[in-house]
Formats: sequence, structure tokens, C-alpha cells
Amino acid sequence: MSAVIMDGSVVFVSSSYNYLTMFAESMRVLLYPLPLITTYVPQVTAATSGCLQSIGIYMFGVHKEVYYVDPAEYDEGVWIVDIDTGDIQNKSLIVELPTGIMDTLQKSVSQ
Repeated sequence: MSAVIMDGSVVFVSSSYNYLTMFAESMRVLLYPLPLITTYVPQVTAATSGCLQSIGIYMFGVHKEVYYVDPAEYDEGVWIVDIDTGDIQNKSLIVELPTGIMDTLQKSVSQ
């Protein structure tokens, strides 16, 4: 979540369309109190996979059969989250959220 809040781009990868959609939507809902100022596509199709090379801030979901996500192809500002294994590429970019934002998110989740 901190990647999106801190104006980073995130690519969620999974071998299950159901998990991909549920995870991407869950991340979007968890951000609810904050405005989502990013391009959000929960499932990138093969026809639109070219958008994965775009610049800017985005949150995309990609099925492993549709497009192989090679972390080396992305800028350092792009986080790649493998939902199946729990691996996160670019862990060095993980930052702690400011206390105010973290408190707001925790209150929102607990409701």
C-alpha cells in the first residue's frame, strides 16, 4: 500500500484470475479514505499488455499466462508483487507510512 500512497507504481502478478481481482480490489478498498490518484486496471489483458511499459503512476494486475513480468525490465520505482508466492521485487523501496496516514488506515480497516 505504501507504494501507491507514496506515488509508486505497482504490478500484481498471479496465476489465478480470481486472486488477482480480489487482491487488487482489496488494495483499492483499503486505500478508501485516501484518493486513488493512479491508473488502476485490476486485470491487464494480452491486448493491453503494452501499457505495462508506460510511464507514470499505476496499479495493474497481470495474470502470469498473459504476460511474463521480468523485474529487470522495470524502473526502480515499480514494485512487482507476486500474490502466489508473496514475493515483492524492489523491497529496498519499502518505506514506513507517516503516522497520521497509518492511523487513518488502521481505523478504516478495523471498522
